[in-house]
Order: sequence, then C-alpha cells, then structure tokens
Amino acid sequence: MSSTRRVLRYALSDVIRRRWVLAYALFFAGVTEGLLWLGGGGSRVAVSLLDVVLLIIPLVSIAFSTLYVYNAQGFLELLLSQPVSRRGLYFSIWVALVLPLIAAFVIGVGIPLALAGEPSAVTCTMIGTGAALTIIFVALGLAIASSLPDRIKGLGLAVGAWLATTVVYDGLVLILATMLGARSAAAPVLSALALNPVDLARALLLTQLDAPALMAYSDAVMQRLIGGQMVVLVTAVGLAMWCVVPTALGLRAFRRRDW
Repeated sequence: MSSTRRVLRYALSDVIRRRWVLAYALFFAGVTEGLLWLGGGGSRVAVSLLDVVLLIIPLVSIAFSTLYVYNAQGFLELLLSQPVSRRGLYFSIWVALVLPLIAAFVIGVGIPLALAGEPSAVTCTMIGTGAALTIIFVALGLAIASSLPDRIKGLGLAVGAWLATTVVYDGLVLILATMLGARSAAAPVLSALALNPVDLARALLLTQLDAPALMAYSDAVMQRLIGGQMVVLVTAVGLAMWCVVPTALGLRAFRRRDW
C-alpha cells in the first residue's frame, strides 16, 4: 500500500471518529424530520430547509477544515519530512474532510426526504447543492489554513468569508442595484452573482422548487434575464467552477508553504 493511501486511510478514520460529524448528521436529521412533521411534506419542506443548508453547510465546512489543518499541523510537518508528496497529502486531507461531511449531510437530509416520498428531483438537487457547497467551503478552509500560519488570523478569515458569502453579499448587491437603478444594475448584478457560490446554490434550488418569490435580488435578475432551465445550467456550471478553483488554490498554497 502506498504512503498516500495510508495517509488517506488514517485521515479518513480520524475525521469519521470525531463527534462533530455525528452531530452534523443528527442535526440535519432532526431538522428535516421536524420540518416533515410540521409541514406535512411537499416542496414546502425543501424550501424551509433551504436557509439551513445555505447557512450551516458553509459554516461547518470552512470552520471544520480550517481547524483540522491547524490542529494537525505537527502531524503534517512529520509527514512532510517523510517521502510523501505534497499533492498526495493535500488530496488525502481533502477527501478525508469532504467525504464524511457529504455522507453526514446525505444521511441527515436525503434519507428522511426519500422516506417521506419527496420528489426525486427536489431531493437530488438538494443533495447535489449541499455536496457542492461542502466541497467549495472545505477547499476554501484548506486554502486559508495553508496560506496563514497564524491560527487566529486564519479562523478570523474563515468566519469572515462565511459571513461575506451568506450575510453581507446580498446587502452589498442590493445597495449596488439601488445606486445604479434597476436597468443599469442588471449586468453588474448578474456578473456579481458568479462571485458568490451561496447565491448560485440558492438560485439553483429555488429554480427547481419553482419558488422565484424567495430569490435574492441577484437570483431574480438572473431568472428574468436568462429564464427557465438555462438558470439550472448556468448555476451548475458556476458551482462546478467554484469547486475546482478554490481546490486548485488550496493545493498551490499547500505546496508553496514552508511547513
């Protein structure tokens, strides 16, 4: 067995043993079951889950991945003194963080929705979007922790990135639209949408759920200008790019850092 596989097995078992992952799955299972019991099923449950997914997945993914690297810094330094490639080590950590978090989300949300007989398209879209957000924010967390040796600065930047994408961004877009006017702001707002994976995920989910009234301003602009199923294609491509770019940036920072 290669050294990279050994590292992957150890890192994966280490992450799975952590109580955070179990608590993460139980949280989503409890929220989903509660909404199914209160809401009676249908797309209303998926709409109610939307804000939970868009807030909790980015926060847990970026915080957990950032903390994991900082807590394992001594172990990583030891491994890097051995004949282990930095690329292989980085992707071992990436896989070990991404897979358990996605599995916990699928168990917590996907299984209750499937057992309740929710439409398969809604369930698959919810799971796919949650998986994409997990990959994106784990990659951002790894990039931050690999770039900043200082734990306090790294955690502060991670929390700031979460706040910027989930809370602050929509307010800034709305201010931009107010300053430019509805017609002049359409193109800048549509361009700005690509800069926020959370907005892309919201637009994708709400398009599938046929709930345009709940869209943020930038999502509504894209729905009006592009319309229909093209929104699904555009947002899916945007999320795919967001999965690739932060992962590549994290790998670059990990390889360049003097551990």
